[in-house]
Amino acid sequence: MRKHRPLALYLLFLTAGVLVSAIQFNCGQIAMPVGGPKDSIPPVLTSASPQNNSLEFNSRRITLNFNEYIELDNAFKNVLVSPVPRKTPVFDYKLRTVTVRLFDTLLPNTTYTIQFGKAIKDLNEGNVLKDFVYTFSTGKYIDSLTLGGRVMLAETGTVDSTLVVMLYNVHTDSAVYKQKPKYIARLDGKGNFHFRNLPPDNYQIFALKDESGQLMYNNPLQLFAFSDSLVALKGQDHAPVNLFAYSEEKPQPKVAAQKTEPELKYATSLVSGRQDLLTPLVLTFNNPLQSFDSTKLLLTDTSYIPVRGVGYSLDSTQKKLTLTYPWKEGSQLQLLVLDGAATDTLGAKYKKSDTLKLAVKNESDYGSVKLNFKNFDKFSHPVLQLLNDQNTMQSFPLKSAVFELRLINPGTYTIQILEDSNENGVWDPGKYEARKQPERVQRITQKLSVRANWDNELDIEL
Repeated sequence: MRKHRPLALYLLFLTAGVLVSAIQFNCGQIAMPVGGPKDSIPPVLTSASPQNNSLEFNSRRITLNFNEYIELDNAFKNVLVSPVPRKTPVFDYKLRTVTVRLFDTLLPNTTYTIQFGKAIKDLNEGNVLKDFVYTFSTGKYIDSLTLGGRVMLAETGTVDSTLVVMLYNVHTDSAVYKQKPKYIARLDGKGNFHFRNLPPDNYQIFALKDESGQLMYNNPLQLFAFSDSLVALKGQDHAPVNLFAYSEEKPQPKVAAQKTEPELKYATSLVSGRQDLLTPLVLTFNNPLQSFDSTKLLLTDTSYIPVRGVGYSLDSTQKKLTLTYPWKEGSQLQLLVLDGAATDTLGAKYKKSDTLKLAVKNESDYGSVKLNFKNFDKFSHPVLQLLNDQNTMQSFPLKSAVFELRLINPGTYTIQILEDSNENGVWDPGKYEARKQPERVQRITQKLSVRANWDNELDIEL
């Protein structure tokens, strides 16, 4: 038996080693237990003090308790109080509770609403309690009239949901300039608004892009909309109100300060040396030009013989020089930019000579378009506007329900119809002081896809 003891011990140790390795291997495979489904339920209000929809309200503090830990996201931006108080309430939160402290003197016999919008959400998953409203009245009843409608951007027919809608029960024209509104409401993603708990009255209604937080129209760059007439709420809800927002003036692009380069340079509108049949040739200089010499800016054929019919013009920035010419498809041309062709406002001259070869596109590089409009008679002065991916717009007055265009660059286009009231071919903003509404644009949901060397046809219902 002693002769077999080392063998037995060896087998014992070997078995133990295998067991330890197996245990270690299995331990390495152990994963954390998988939890349940992700929480997607927003917080639930469990109690409020004073209670929601309280009458004869006289408290300075409102406490809202929820069923889970919450946070209040940017109350200054997201929470609306109507009627608008002179002194802004303070909103705070801790654990499961939101607290509102009121500092303004409440109006007698008045219904108030605190619209939390998207401000309240749970702490862990960020689930938003959407459109929660706390309502109370300082009188013996809660007003119940409502008013709804929609705000669209007049120039594009689209929506900007950051606008607010404002009601005034003061009927002076200057009220929107000088004082805050009585009631305010937000837009949803489709541009709709809804006022609740309004008392009977006659209201002026406006919409505004209120980036300053003043709730007043004080800048012609602001998006703004107004109604032509008072909204009369007299015991029953009013029909929906449609508003069309516009900016009376366009913001000027900010240009970063740059050092003026002593060397005069330019870039062209050519793409891979090819010239568009439908547009002029544009030279963009790095500095404003004081003058240019057309005798040193020559468009020639391939034998360097100048062609006739070239026109030159400089834009208001003095940086863009446009060459117009009746391009012929497939033709080969050259642009000679000679020494001294241009001088900038600091006296620097173009100091070298260039020869640019350009090949004019063929008609087969373009597509043709036929658009068939239904309900065309709804418009009195329609202008078709085609907007490409580069936000370059082409406009065409519509004379009939069928529109045909023989040459158009391939691509995807947004289609819209401008109601051109003054028939000047461009969109015009409104002006509140003159009670002039903006011209309106209807944007078509269908896109126009244009293929090269193809007849592209589309039916559109207006």
